[in-house]
Amino acid sequence: MIVALIITLGLVGLIIFYARAFAAKKGRPPGPLPLPFLNHDYLAFGDMGENFLALHRKYGPVVEVRFLGKRTTSIADPDIFREASKNETVVWRPVFSEKGIRILDMHEKGLIMNNNTDLWKKSKHLFLAAVNSHDFLSRAVDDLNLVWEDQVLPKLVGSAKSGQVVVLRSVIGEFIVGFQEKSLFNQTAKIVIQGAAFHDTVAAFFRAWNFFLMIPEFLWDVVGNQAEHKAAIERFFEFERQTIQKRKAELDGLTPAEKAQAKDLIAVFFREGETFSKNSEFKDEVVTDENIRELVHEALLGSLDTSWNTLCMVIWHMAHNQDVQDKLRAEIREFLHRHPRVALSNINERLPYLEAVITEVLRYAPTANMVFKSVNKDTSLGGYQLDQGQTLFFHTEGITTNPKHFKSPEKFDPERFLSAKYGEVDHKIVFPFGQGRRICPGQSLGTIQLRYFIILFFSKFKITTAPGNPSKLKSKYEIIRAVHQDSTKVFVELA
Repeated sequence: MIVALIITLGLVGLIIFYARAFAAKKGRPPGPLPLPFLNHDYLAFGDMGENFLALHRKYGPVVEVRFLGKRTTSIADPDIFREASKNETVVWRPVFSEKGIRILDMHEKGLIMNNNTDLWKKSKHLFLAAVNSHDFLSRAVDDLNLVWEDQVLPKLVGSAKSGQVVVLRSVIGEFIVGFQEKSLFNQTAKIVIQGAAFHDTVAAFFRAWNFFLMIPEFLWDVVGNQAEHKAAIERFFEFERQTIQKRKAELDGLTPAEKAQAKDLIAVFFREGETFSKNSEFKDEVVTDENIRELVHEALLGSLDTSWNTLCMVIWHMAHNQDVQDKLRAEIREFLHRHPRVALSNINERLPYLEAVITEVLRYAPTANMVFKSVNKDTSLGGYQLDQGQTLFFHTEGITTNPKHFKSPEKFDPERFLSAKYGEVDHKIVFPFGQGRRICPGQSLGTIQLRYFIILFFSKFKITTAPGNPSKLKSKYEIIRAVHQDSTKVFVELA
């Protein structure tokens, strides 16, 4: 009797649940019906970008779901994206778990998840002053040269002479991590973590980041080890604190003239911070050790896996498109004929084909697959009504592979950005650094890393696919797209 009653109540509850779900969909974008209790949170498991892309293939360029407890509209239409870019009610808002953001200690620090708008503005001012300073960027290019010449180039030459298969993902990682140890931390990082693998510390943090931001809170005890992830976060934060304290102590022991010559990012942050401290508006909130730690932390995260995986995608495309690789090499050699050594004064010189290659790589498979927004008052987009507080996902891959805007989107061809071969193309539809007020403030540093490696690598080497390199790019989207190492298996030859 009791069992029958429980079953009956369950069925009634299920009928009510789906009746409400059907009623709620009236006049709203299409999408799948939610699951009881879970709604559409199952989309966070596996490859979230591909899961949403599958919904767009089935339901169209605008899809609505109930995700992380909020009504969420995913948009893969270039025209609606343009419309939203001009709509003042569409603003940035943390759409992830508030509790997760607090565990990551990012709710009122730094830039990425800072929901204190006033503090965010001030922190962004300091971040841009430091990261875009001539001191730091000139040091960055010098360090890229050192890492390339001392660590990366000898290995690549050896691999080219041996004729063995090279997994370039690991080589690119050594290049990016070596650069960060020098330019961001003045090589203090290795000392602080006492020989532990630098990237392993960061990778564990990224896994924890993904867990606490993308997994629904009620599933934290079911699908993962909270304690393990929290320990990874604290380990990473402690590494950062010790690194910054050590560098700060080193700087305090320098003369004013010596301090002025220190150009690593930590030193530049503290130097710019002294200027900001003279303004009482900034002193107590922005120029603190913890906020500077968070800003250094975000510079590290923003320039590590994004640049790493973008370069891995460049490698895969060039190995599979020899004609593109040859054209790129020809332009690079003309550049190096004018500038035998890459420096800050020439790294951003206009190189049309190189720029088209990078843009096409990021159009074909964006590193960041979703831009998250919200609406701060009732509005409409694309003819659909949106409620105040509603979450918006701009699905970057859905937008940049939409045949409505990109002819033959499945074809990789940088010429689409250089000629009328594919019709008129709006470059603003490809937005690897995000868009709007919350656009990535470190894009200058990210761009320099990408251009430097591509210029130096393809000026000296030619690559072809090796056994095991897939005919389709192999990657998985979590917070960002992670390219599988098999996609970078190549033969390297001296060019």
